Amino acid sequence: MLLSNLSIRKPVLITMVVMSFAVIGMYSFLRLGVDNWPDVKFPFAVVSVLYPGAGPEEIETQVIKPIEDEVTTVAGIRNITSQCLENRGLIFIEFELGTKIDFAALEVKDKVDAIRPTLPEDLEPPVVLKFDITDTPIMNLALQSKRPPEELYQLADDVVKMQLNRIRGIAQIEIEGGKKREIEVALSKSQLQAHDLTINDVIMGLQMANLNMPGGRIEEGRRDVTIRLEGEFDKPSKMQDMNIVLEGGRTVKLRDIGRVYDGYEDVRKLVRFSGETSVGLSLRKRSDANTVAVADEVKSEIKRVQKLLPPDVKLAIARDNSVFIRSSLSDVAGNLMMGILLTAAVLFVFLRSWNGTIIASVAMPLSVVATFLLIDAAGFTLNSMTLMGLSISVGILVTNAIVVLDNIWIWEKRGHSKREAAAKGTSEVALAVAAATLTNIVVFVPIGFMGGIVGQFFREFGLTVAFATVFSLIISFTLTPMMAAHRLGALIYSLVGAGTFFGAWIIMGMWWALGLAALVAFIVWMDKHGHLTRFFDASENLVNRGIESYTQALNWCLTHRKILIGSVVVATVGSFMLFPIVGAEFFPSADQGEFYVGVKLPPGTRLDITDHTIAAIENQVAKIPEVNTYYSTVGSADVGHGSDDGSQLGGVYVRLVEKNQRNRSTDEITRELRSQLADIPAADIVISQTSEFGGGSEADMQIEVTGDNMTDLLATVDKVQAITATTKGTVDVTNTWITGKPEIKVIPRREELADQGLNTYGVAATLRSLFEGTVATKYRESGKEYDVRVRLDESDRSRLDQVRDLNVKTDGNWIPLTAVASITEAGGPTTIYRKNKARLVSVTANITQGTTGEAQKAIQARIDSLDIPEGITVAFGGEAEFMGREFAYIYRAMLLAIILTYMLMCAMLESYVRPLIILLTLPLGLIGVAIALMLTNTAVSMMVLMGMVMLVGIVVNNAILIIDYSQTLRSEGKTLREAILIAAPGRFRPIIFTNLATILGMLPLALGVGSGAEWRSPMAIASIGALVSSTVLTLFFIPVIYEWVELVHTRKARHEVTTS
Repeated sequence: MLLSNLSIRKPVLITMVVMSFAVIGMYSFLRLGVDNWPDVKFPFAVVSVLYPGAGPEEIETQVIKPIEDEVTTVAGIRNITSQCLENRGLIFIEFELGTKIDFAALEVKDKVDAIRPTLPEDLEPPVVLKFDITDTPIMNLALQSKRPPEELYQLADDVVKMQLNRIRGIAQIEIEGGKKREIEVALSKSQLQAHDLTINDVIMGLQMANLNMPGGRIEEGRRDVTIRLEGEFDKPSKMQDMNIVLEGGRTVKLRDIGRVYDGYEDVRKLVRFSGETSVGLSLRKRSDANTVAVADEVKSEIKRVQKLLPPDVKLAIARDNSVFIRSSLSDVAGNLMMGILLTAAVLFVFLRSWNGTIIASVAMPLSVVATFLLIDAAGFTLNSMTLMGLSISVGILVTNAIVVLDNIWIWEKRGHSKREAAAKGTSEVALAVAAATLTNIVVFVPIGFMGGIVGQFFREFGLTVAFATVFSLIISFTLTPMMAAHRLGALIYSLVGAGTFFGAWIIMGMWWALGLAALVAFIVWMDKHGHLTRFFDASENLVNRGIESYTQALNWCLTHRKILIGSVVVATVGSFMLFPIVGAEFFPSADQGEFYVGVKLPPGTRLDITDHTIAAIENQVAKIPEVNTYYSTVGSADVGHGSDDGSQLGGVYVRLVEKNQRNRSTDEITRELRSQLADIPAADIVISQTSEFGGGSEADMQIEVTGDNMTDLLATVDKVQAITATTKGTVDVTNTWITGKPEIKVIPRREELADQGLNTYGVAATLRSLFEGTVATKYRESGKEYDVRVRLDESDRSRLDQVRDLNVKTDGNWIPLTAVASITEAGGPTTIYRKNKARLVSVTANITQGTTGEAQKAIQARIDSLDIPEGITVAFGGEAEFMGREFAYIYRAMLLAIILTYMLMCAMLESYVRPLIILLTLPLGLIGVAIALMLTNTAVSMMVLMGMVMLVGIVVNNAILIIDYSQTLRSEGKTLREAILIAAPGRFRPIIFTNLATILGMLPLALGVGSGAEWRSPMAIASIGALVSSTVLTLFFIPVIYEWVELVHTRKARHEVTTS
């Protein structure tokens, strides 16, 4: 082979070429960013509207519905989901993947702007933004002290926020809790009416009095002078002396109709960190920033900020997503290193020489390091997917080197020189090695270009493995034969030993490195005293006896073909029956050592009552020995990747100690806590582990019930919720339709309004200003702005009957509000959800037993028996919706991988039939997958399916080696049976040891040790199961099928000759 021959003749040239790959790869590695996941783009846009004083129903009918009707005409929309809350509404628009979100968001904005004149006049301008579903806080800080909450807020705003905002990569910092300064103008209802003033007169008076305005410029001589009016108040107290003009030219002082308070906004949210009252700061990064890098900068800045704070004020990190990311990536890197070491151990046993082990061991890390070159060039980061791709490929990388070295060793045993054996041995297996490598590439490249969200996540994984495989092929045809052709000196041994030692130290720690060094020293000692030779001889005898036994068993199978084929068919059918038993889930959950306790009390519950409930939960949490810290909010609760506000809501984020410091899993701890919190009265409590993708925690299962007839909709929801609650394994069953919030409805009588010269908007605006208050202007001090809110004095707005006693002003007269409107007390929804222009109520649940797929199947069977009213639809959303949609993309990738593998093998083997024989190894692998999942209690998930796609390129390699060698022997004059009985045993050693190396390379991932291991291990478990079964069965089944097909082909050819 030209490349290997050149490498043998020009060792210095090849060494420099390979080292250039390594040097540039190392340089690229140092440039790579670090993050937990690849940068996945979700094509979402969000329309945010603010309508102060409006309830959810008014938001829905007057704002959300008109906007939905208009934006529906934008091309490429998959789903429109809306939330109607108090004072505001949100419309989430999900576009088809591949949509250019910049242009789509602009089109949505144009549509919203077009209907702006038809929306309520006092609606604030709608905001259209691109929405990043991963835009969740990367860190929460807590400012703690015994100082009053207003002082803490001021320190958080003036010192901490200002300093942290300077960090590159920080996009937004939100302050939670504390008391924010606000100037309140509290008016007396009786004094307003006595002076014939409305609240709007006061608001307008403040706006006209508190302003700065440019007045133009004067050019005098050589000077250009600006004229500027400065009329803003320099002290809040001076507002009380402001004159308000009455009819007839008279004036009245503001102090005569109310009071000005330099106070604070109404407290709507409380924050505690580990039980101590705090002010929280929520930090979000820019979409293009690196989580770990930003978190590191924040931690460095915190040390500096702490010096700027008073001694009694402490700035603590309450939550830090980078901790799990760093730990997870460190564990993956450790798995990679452990896989390399285990594979090297297999090589040592297989090759029975230090030289061969050193050669193959050099090939692995060089392939990995060189891969960083292409990872950097492709714009990838160092994340869980790229590192897992490298970990999975460790065994694959060394396979080529094993096959080449084994064949070189065979030629050496025949008496050829090292150079001759290296050249001939490499050339003989070049086609098989190239075919095996290219089958891997044609499998992993489709993974890199799958559609859907799963395709975006696995793009970096698939291409990383493809990159590594390309470099392993290059090194196998260059460095491997070059080193095999020469005797390795002490310098090479020293360099490899030092590199391995320091690599293990950096990645796995000092004690691992020292243990490895001690193990190698012990093996060297054994080698010098002859013990290793005896071990090799014993292992060689064992392998030879295994080959002899295999040859006899293969001969029996060739003779009893029907028995073997029948047994394999039965085993394959039986394996398919196991998959429904293990269940299915979309994505395995990882034990991040963090969970969230969400609390929802009855609508209208006061903030102090909710605070009491959160305190009771904190008391229980504090008793858990594994708890490290907990961060509580009262007045808001996280829901998925967003949050809801309300005095009846609250939540507690609980951070546990590191995984290796506790004996219980997060799931076990939450199960115990759930039972302990069951006795808290009137509280709807949901406990769930935080998401691997950031944000809060969505329920494991969501059933979406949609329709417009609320009677039928709610009746169906009740039935679905009852079914879900009585299904085995479900907990925290609830729904999103919550009514009962006390509400006073003022219903205008339009004819009476018109007779008095009034309109609905005027009455609504007056009510909002009187009770909620209106920010009339801003008060500026020391470069900061504070709201000036105008409303009634608390004594005039603290009782329900005061609404009925209100008077409204007409043309010169005051009339009771009840003269033009009906006032009733009722309960209304706190939040209204919509999906695709219909009302949506979701039934949600968490799963504690079995899998999501099993629960879904049981619930669906009972839902199918319901009599669903016309116009009402029931469908699974959330994880179930993703499973149905995203699994389809994986199945397409699997089909494409099989087709491409077949086409490649046809081209390389110059046959249409033999590649079909090789592809029969695929169902043999499925047998092992099913058994492995059953034994490890692992559900079918996205990771398992991805492992099955990978197998298309891995398990066929065994069959390629056997059939390729058989064809070579037949071309040399051997009969079919002779060729098979020589080729299969002849490839027994490389097949067993290459697969063993691949299995051991994946073993650290499969063991599920370390942070995030729960979602990584299913892929390795599936792969190992497939490799074990396909390796064992391929050694017998493929030779039998190969002989049968060739015999049929020979008989057919003879028959054609005879008939002609």
